[in-house]
Amino acid sequence: VLSYETKWMTRDDIAEVSYEAADAINKARFECGLIDKEELEYRLKRSAEAADMMKRVDAAMAITDPEEKRKAFQELQRRSEELMESTITHKREMEWATKGLIRSVPRAAWAIIRGV
Repeated sequence: VLSYETKWMTRDDIAEVSYEAADAINKARFECGLIDKEELEYRLKRSAEAADMMKRVDAAMAITDPEEKRKAFQELQRRSEELMESTITHKREMEWATKGLIRSVPRAAWAIIRGV
């Protein structure tokens, strides 16, 4: 959830460039062979859908009739649940493999002893 803006960029500006950056990163991942063409297309499609969702929320906010607004938001909720999976990256890519604290203690102790 984006809850801030700067004096240079609105929340919408930040969100828009975030999606553009995500697309650029995913294209670079494809060019480096980290993802295949199918995965790239999937991610670009999801990014476009999420950006479209922002526009649909703005349009729903502009509706003045309470019943129409309620219906619009019900549809947005349904659609947003479909898009809930991460658009920018898969969760597994955000996890860092660690060996665990206990396995790191001997290395840390050895570094302290050596004065590193």
